[in-house]
Amino acid sequence: MGVYVKVPPISFGIFMTNTPKTSSTNSNKDTAPIHQEPQPSRIWEVLSWLGVLSLIAYLVLAISETLNWQLSGDSPIMHYIAWLISQGQVPYRDIFDMNMPGTYLIHLGVISLLGNSSEMWRFFDVGWLALTCVIIIVYCKRQGMLAGVVAATIFACLHISSGEIMMGQRDFLLAPFLILVGHFVANVTENKYRLLAALLAGIIFGCAFWIKPHIALLFFVLFLYAKIQSNSIFVSLLMALGFLLPAGGVMAYLYLNQALLPWWEIVSQYLVPIYIFVGMNVSSQEMIFLMVSSLAIFLPFLALSTPLTGRFFVSLIGVIYGVAHFILQKKGFYYHLSPLFLWASIFVCYRIGSNIKAPKIAPRFAASVGILTACILASPIYLLDPAKFSTTSKTLAKTMENNRDISKDIYADLKDIIKPGDKVQALDHNSGAVHAMLKAKAISATPFLRDFHFYTGTQNYYTQRLEDDFIRRISNEKPRVIILTDDSWPDKSRGFDRIKDSPALVNLLEENYSIEKENLRHRIYIKK
Repeated sequence: MGVYVKVPPISFGIFMTNTPKTSSTNSNKDTAPIHQEPQPSRIWEVLSWLGVLSLIAYLVLAISETLNWQLSGDSPIMHYIAWLISQGQVPYRDIFDMNMPGTYLIHLGVISLLGNSSEMWRFFDVGWLALTCVIIIVYCKRQGMLAGVVAATIFACLHISSGEIMMGQRDFLLAPFLILVGHFVANVTENKYRLLAALLAGIIFGCAFWIKPHIALLFFVLFLYAKIQSNSIFVSLLMALGFLLPAGGVMAYLYLNQALLPWWEIVSQYLVPIYIFVGMNVSSQEMIFLMVSSLAIFLPFLALSTPLTGRFFVSLIGVIYGVAHFILQKKGFYYHLSPLFLWASIFVCYRIGSNIKAPKIAPRFAASVGILTACILASPIYLLDPAKFSTTSKTLAKTMENNRDISKDIYADLKDIIKPGDKVQALDHNSGAVHAMLKAKAISATPFLRDFHFYTGTQNYYTQRLEDDFIRRISNEKPRVIILTDDSWPDKSRGFDRIKDSPALVNLLEENYSIEKENLRHRIYIKK
């Protein structure tokens, strides 16, 4: 009986040179069983590439039609704070705001390098999206280029289809940081430069924390995951050290500029106990339902996936965090879903991508159907178009349009009124007064850029102290121009009447100011 040997193709020739000579008959018998596994047909992969390339073409067209998007949402306010910083003011000490220093730093970099126009902010947003997509592809590279490209394209479509409210939002700015952290934590579980990877994961997490501190929850979970998988105390120490390094720089800046105590006061007495409970909006539960329903479509494809890896579990943790990120903020704002969009895109495509080159037809077929289905769902003209399915998204889009009009009207009034050196006080939530002040380069008369802090509906000793401080400052300063809009929050119905809660402010306006310009949405008061 002949000896049956299976030889890898690359060593076949070498193997034969070391094989004893045998008869021709025996040689034929010996070599007859030698065979290679048939290579799987590439038809499914080709079909998948055709689907994703079609979506990319649509995405490019969609981006070209959004280049005229305007500053909206929180971006004009962050731009204005960054501009005040460039004029020598210090956040928290000279400017009352509950956002983190990392956000101001990004906006300061943009307006310093590119200017404060809407066009440059749109340019930055597209560039940030491109950077995020590249990092997604790097994260998914172990499953092949197709998986990464599909995940990146789907996330980009979800970002674009969300509308201009998503442009440059802090939740979106977190995206590249989150994926890089996930990438390095996965490297730790794969024993790939794990000490360096742990340090880098901590540093990047530390930087992202100062954009939006909610990611501390994700850091804690991934910290535990890396510790369990590596079973190394050094990994834990390096991740913790890396996380604290950016904090040292931030704390040093605040301390040297006498802003550390004001920052801590805002965080401990306003942000945590008051602001996070204000404006709870549950109408966006429909968005969560939409995302969960979409993910459920892919469960059959995930069940056919190849063995699970560390990157799978990291992306799964990311999806769970994305849901928590949205729910725990309790505001119902659509852009709070950005981390969920990010990790859901990676989670689904990473698993589907692992099957596209499988030797059996069932996983390849499932992967191709999954990718094509994802491409259809992600297209802004189909199911994940929030404007078609979300009442909240429709409301946000209409609000952004109205706010742009208000901002233009206020700026048109301001530029004819203010003189060099004039200070202006805005009494507004987010309807465009601050944006108009940015365009007019008008300095705020007090640290309070908006007045909603006084009317949160959660009045206590601290908000009363804020209001008293505001009245004292504006009474002393008596700015030449005061802008009052009807944009009240969280109770939108109060409009101009909200200032009646502050008799001292009403008396100040009646005794020292007259209405110069007025329409249904704003009033311009001029000092008598």
